[in-house]
Amino acid sequence: MIDIGQDLYLTRPALQPAAPGDMFQPRDIKARVDDLAGVDAASAISMALPLLEAINSHHLAVDQRIELLKRLQQPLMDSMDSLVLDYLDEAFPLMAAGTRGPAANLGLLKSLATGWHICLADLMEQSRRDPDKEEIARLLYQVLDLLGLLILNCYLGYREIPEKLWRQLHRLYLFAEHHHLQQYPHAGSDGRTIADRYLHILLLALANPYHQTPATLWNIHCHLARWSRLAELRPVSEVAPRHAQLTVDLGSDLPPEFQPPGEGGRSRILHGERILQTLQTSLEQSGELPESTLRQLLKCWGGEIKRVFSRSHKPGSITVYLGMDQVHALFGPDRHDHENGTQAALVNKSADGMGISMAVNHGGSGARIGEIVGAQISNTSNTPITPGLIRWIRIKPDEQLEFGMQFLGHPVTAVTLESTTPGDTTPQRALLLPDRPQAHPSATLLMASRHSLPASAWLTSSGSRMKVRLTGRLEGSGLYSRYYFTKLE
Repeated sequence: MIDIGQDLYLTRPALQPAAPGDMFQPRDIKARVDDLAGVDAASAISMALPLLEAINSHHLAVDQRIELLKRLQQPLMDSMDSLVLDYLDEAFPLMAAGTRGPAANLGLLKSLATGWHICLADLMEQSRRDPDKEEIARLLYQVLDLLGLLILNCYLGYREIPEKLWRQLHRLYLFAEHHHLQQYPHAGSDGRTIADRYLHILLLALANPYHQTPATLWNIHCHLARWSRLAELRPVSEVAPRHAQLTVDLGSDLPPEFQPPGEGGRSRILHGERILQTLQTSLEQSGELPESTLRQLLKCWGGEIKRVFSRSHKPGSITVYLGMDQVHALFGPDRHDHENGTQAALVNKSADGMGISMAVNHGGSGARIGEIVGAQISNTSNTPITPGLIRWIRIKPDEQLEFGMQFLGHPVTAVTLESTTPGDTTPQRALLLPDRPQAHPSATLLMASRHSLPASAWLTSSGSRMKVRLTGRLEGSGLYSRYYFTKLE
């Protein structure tokens, strides 16, 4: 018999008996919900948490607990969505990550999921002989959905997934499979099933979430509400054997990954051929997501990403400079601004990049995917400063920020670019970088991404000035792009 994942990530608190006329009556909760409507989103969540925790710790009838959770959930979901959408608009999201946005939602989502999980466990206990499959499926979907939102909020805030959460998700899906509930449509979710929602969560985990900006990941999440219906989980026996496949180990505490299927009956193969076809069509038609995101998803969901480097562990101290302003000053004619760096730890290093660790609240809050960064491996001013771009971010439970830096190459020269068009003469900082010799013999400019290129511009470096035209974009990180340019007479 497969249980629903008792005492894994969601743990039922010690129960307290309900006293007659206490606060846990629907009419009293209604008044408290009305109170939440008059405050801002962060305050609503703060006020609701103690109430939810108290509901979860009281002995209540199943129907009464369901009624209380229903009254609370919708206004709270609106508040959490509001916090996330505000967070997506942050220029530097990690500055808000500790107190607002996704991090503020995690406790509430866990409490809500715990409440619905208690309802599910109690209903199963009461209806052993004649279970109401439709009601069980509805409650199961609620728990799965909230845990999926919790994982999404972890990714949006670059947080690690809590221990035992993946194991609980897999156990819930196994339970649904065992009782043939995975294809029950859930009312209020456009007919999505437990299997659809579970696949949505798995595919999000496979979308390289720690390498995405919060806004990009949110867009992927929204599209997966539709795309997840195109995927399916298949038993290992139904899929042609390959060395490595998108495998879900339903007995583990791990997300899906490319690996050989495990032994036994708890491994499933995630088959997403129809999603890949949809992405390819969207790519050809310049559709719903940026081309760079679509290509990345095709790699993530279509085949194992081959890493062409190996990292060596070389712990040590390092000085980090975040943002174009700091890095531009480092490579300008005066080569100054060394005092504005932040001390950090070198985690590991490869030929193409390095892993860096620093405290979120000690300089790390300015980090973001695609941001330009300079790194000086020792604390002496004679050591060269290496420029790079942040490619992934992850925040550890101890509030240590780890990020991966991809090197940009040497030599680097700080320049400014000023359009020759009247009225558009604000200088823009840029870095002059060598291009890959095999790709193009000239240099390139790294600067803030532009929707349109000026017809011509003045490029100034160390007092010299020349007229140039940007001829095309080589690649982009979202925040910055590398552009080809030619000199004009």
